[in-house]
Order: sequence, then structure tokens, then C-alpha cells
Amino acid sequence: MPVFSSLPMYTEPACIREASEAFIDAVFERLGIAGQQLPPDDLYAQWTDPDLLFSQSCGYPVMTRLQERVQVVATPCYALPGCQGNQHSSFIVVRADDVRATLADFRGSKIVLNALDSNSGMNLLRQEVAPLAERGRFFGEVKVSEAHVNSLVLISQGDAELSAIDAVTWGYLERYAPERLKDVRCLQQTALTPALPIITALHRSAEECEQVLAALNAVLQERPQLAETLAITGFVPASLEDYHSILQAKHNAVAAGYPIVA
Repeated sequence: MPVFSSLPMYTEPACIREASEAFIDAVFERLGIAGQQLPPDDLYAQWTDPDLLFSQSCGYPVMTRLQERVQVVATPCYALPGCQGNQHSSFIVVRADDVRATLADFRGSKIVLNALDSNSGMNLLRQEVAPLAERGRFFGEVKVSEAHVNSLVLISQGDAELSAIDAVTWGYLERYAPERLKDVRCLQQTALTPALPIITALHRSAEECEQVLAALNAVLQERPQLAETLAITGFVPASLEDYHSILQAKHNAVAAGYPIVA
């Protein structure tokens, strides 16, 4: 049966995209799979395709739209600032020359989200802002950029004032393209939640999931340069239950009267 895999969540700088592609090829080789079909262009089509062997998804859609359509195999552990074990956080980022010192100081500001269904870009930020909101509002304007790296550009250019940036995205840029962060700074760090999950098709057997997990970790050992580039120290077994803290962050904001970032 033809299968495919993808690692679509972290694709910049180019060395990360290239390392991710090489990592997938090495996993397929480890599993004895001769080749793979091309994944669909649309992310949700990728994640819900029955031919999916493994991919990486944001945890928020996994716990909402995808909860009954995929299964979680593993959580990666990143050796980057803002990450602890299999957990990661977001950095609330502003322009480097903005003198405001606290999140509360940004009431009425222009915010940019990478996506409306992002845990790192929306959900964790919403939990931080909720205690500060008044009548369900805090920001003056909300934009959507479609990618964390796009959000950083908008802040650098002065077209937005604040964003929540995934710690892994920030860490990769800091390590491999620090010039892209020269005009921004971290205002504060959010709470930790599990890092972006490795998922597979819902019909995959427990044995298949174990084989994928074993191959992921084996490649880290066999290809240390890839592990170093991707800053991944290991993959730990995981399930949907391990991601309930993402829903708890949502519930915390809703209970505080702040159901959407506004």
C-alpha cells in the first residue's frame, strides 16, 4: 500500500526544511519502505488521508477538528529555549524598540496571529490575555498572517505590535537566521503545553505505531547531524490524553469571559 509522510510545521530556515526531508527519507529507509507518494497540498487533507504514515500537526486542531480522525503517536523533545522535555511554550514578541514593559501595556494594540486554530499562536496567548480583557476585548485590531515567520515580518515592519511565536520557530531562527530577529524581542513567555504531536492515520495498528516511534528514535541515533540540526533529543510515546492541557488552556480563557482573541 502506498504511504506518505510529512513534517510541515517547521520549514524555515531552509536548513530545517532540508533536514526534515532527509529525516523522513531516513525513517522510510529504516522501515524498509522503498518510496512514498506525494502528500496532498492541503494540511488537513494530509492529516486525514488514510495513506498517512506520520506527520506533525499543531496540537490545537488535533484536540478539536482532528480528535476523531487521527491518532497521536509521539511528542518530540526539543533542545531549544522555551522547551522543557516534551513541552514547549510560546514567546510573546514585540518590536525591539517598543518600550512597553508588560502585556497589560498593549491594551488596544494591533496583534497578528499565525492562525485562528493555532495552539502556540492563539490558544496560549488567549490564556495569557484573558485575565486582562474587559468585556471580552483587549486588542484594538487582530490580523492573521498564516505563519509565525510572517507574523515576525509584520512586527518588524511596524504593521503589527505583538504576536505569540512558537518557541521552536523562534529557536530555529535564533540559531540559523538571527538576522531575522534583530528588530523584535521577547516580552514574556507563555505556559508550557506538549510540543507539536507526531500523528498517523486513525486505522494504523498499535504495532504500526510502535514501529514508527522506534524508527523515529533510531534515526536520531543513526543520523546525529540531523538530530542536531533539528534540535530533537528524542520522541516520547504520546496519545490524545497527553494533550488535554491544550483544551484546559482554552477552557481557562472561556471561563474568564475571553472565548476569542479580540
